[in-house]
Amino acid sequence: ASQICVHLVDAKPGMTILDMCAGGGGKTLGLAADMRGKGRILACDTHGGRLDNARKRARRAGAGDCIQQRIIADERDSWLRNKSGFFDRVLLDVPCSGLGTLRRNPALRWRIGQRDLRGLMAEQSKILKAGAAKVTKGGRLIYATCSIMPEENERLIETFMRDRKDFKP
Repeated sequence: ASQICVHLVDAKPGMTILDMCAGGGGKTLGLAADMRGKGRILACDTHGGRLDNARKRARRAGAGDCIQQRIIADERDSWLRNKSGFFDRVLLDVPCSGLGTLRRNPALRWRIGQRDLRGLMAEQSKILKAGAAKVTKGGRLIYATCSIMPEENERLIETFMRDRKDFKP
């Protein structure tokens, strides 16, 4: 299901794309394939171990030339801050409660509390705002979770859209 994000990005050769929560790099590789290796993808994550795996996968797939990986401290990373309005597309597959995977992970329902959800929502909102600042005018911002919670999806997007009239659904 996470590969649906890749389709929504609509990556084309020559584009500059930010995959801000790249994780293991599966979506990044899908973007590179859509771009046929022409263009630039910046894959960022706060976890170095995940990006190490992504780097290895990109090399094995022959996509290493168009993908640059960077470990960032958080959405306010100083290096990333200098990239405002730089990217044609920004993909945000943000950290979430994972409650959309209950069928595979039924124990999740007992592990996620209201306080956890509030913390995740605050983090998601920060990442969304930071990602929005990176998109060039006329570009595309893609926000995704694997949660079924409206607080992490529809409500968060409604608040964002109310605050950012320059974005359209």
